[in-house]
Amino acid sequence: MEIKKGFICDKPRENAPSFVKGRISFHYETFIAFLQANKNEKGWTNFDLLEGKDGSYYIKLNDYKPKEKVEQHLNYDIQRTAQENTNNAIENFTPGEPNIPLENIPF
Repeated sequence: MEIKKGFICDKPRENAPSFVKGRISFHYETFIAFLQANKNEKGWTNFDLLEGKDGSYYIKLNDYKPKEKVEQHLNYDIQRTAQENTNNAIENFTPGEPNIPLENIPF
């Protein structure tokens, strides 16, 4: 059992069917305040359902924030640079004449 910020996770009741993995109880006022304080920019509060070393389950606030915007800009810059290099190579290509010295070819 774990008590945090207005909710309790507990093992299933005795004689519960095998598909019941646990119980979660929420203290309304405490938990609503916790949800409001921890909602993301889209209005969601995310949790992970975890399994403890003793086999019991518990939930934990998932406050992960991806850095995808930075990665998207980096990927865009890499793609743009590669496209510019390809375009330059095509524009400067002269058929029949090697444009790259043989010693600079890596294979």
